[in-house]
Amino acid sequence: MLVAIVEQRPETTNTIKLAGVLDEHNPLDEIVEKLHAGVATINLSGVTDVSRRGARDWAAWLDALVSHGVWPQLVACSPAFVAYLNREPTFRGAIFVKNVCVPYVCTRCHLSQLQPIDVENIDEMHEAPLCTCDHCGGELAFDGPPDYFDFLDTPDPELARGSRALIVPGD
Repeated sequence: MLVAIVEQRPETTNTIKLAGVLDEHNPLDEIVEKLHAGVATINLSGVTDVSRRGARDWAAWLDALVSHGVWPQLVACSPAFVAYLNREPTFRGAIFVKNVCVPYVCTRCHLSQLQPIDVENIDEMHEAPLCTCDHCGGELAFDGPPDYFDFLDTPDPELARGSRALIVPGD
């Protein structure tokens, strides 16, 4: 089951934190009317899995947000969410991906960890940037599938690659 926490800040900022499984049991429809027009920063670090039905609901929800004047900006996309970004182009919608949680493993202490990485810091060859272990200071090695960053090769790279400022119509 998906849990959603919605915070509203003055005038144009909405913050939504989603956690759990994005499936047919989701509160996405209930969220739209709670938001005011402007940017919605959606934290996806807690999303553990995405079902086919959840992905369809997500795509419809993105359309509803945009129709409501809300422009989604994704942050801390979990590996499960990134996997679906890569699998289904319609899942992307009109989203702006700011950063993703990248899986690494330490070459020294072998500790697995997720590092939030701004997509603007991922090179054109789709290689994860070098990072050091929070625990021992050793070098971290990327520990994800080879296609982890393929979502950056979308028809509209300005939306997928967060290297540019989010452009909200009417600004």
